[in-house]
Amino acid sequence: MYTYIVHYSKNKELGNELEDIFVPWMKYITKSNQELAMVSCNIKHFEALKHMVDNDIEEAFIFEDDVVLIKDWENIFMKNKNNYFPNEDYIKMGCLHKYNINNFKDMVRVGNNGGTEAQYVTKKFAQLMLKNIRMDNTIDLIHHGCLRSGSIPFIPVATQTSIIKR
Repeated sequence: MYTYIVHYSKNKELGNELEDIFVPWMKYITKSNQELAMVSCNIKHFEALKHMVDNDIEEAFIFEDDVVLIKDWENIFMKNKNNYFPNEDYIKMGCLHKYNINNFKDMVRVGNNGGTEAQYVTKKFAQLMLKNIRMDNTIDLIHHGCLRSGSIPFIPVATQTSIIKR
């Protein structure tokens, strides 16, 4: 399956010189109250979604650059997706710091996606998001709004490195 990795902090080794100009400009133009790193993250998520639509990619994984995945994550994810959420357009894949997939009897839904470190999306969801581009909130809240604040399918196979307890 097509996979995107979103890098949302400046990294000179990756050659992100344009980020120095574009992200502050986007923050200014949209009058966003978000810090530059969040505006950058939003832009890069929207770029991945636009790439999906422009290239007719039906489904994809989107990971942020600080994600850690469990062993055999893709097989575990796809098995549970096919069993429990075969027709969903968005599935949260993060939050391992709270939930352990090995303890689940059934897959669950969460009330707030609370982060976008790992997700499964379809082209239909990408099209919805692109009709609702915003910079005044973080990308997880924009997702949640597009999902109409409903319960979100959840298969926990990932977490962010920034919240792992040592």
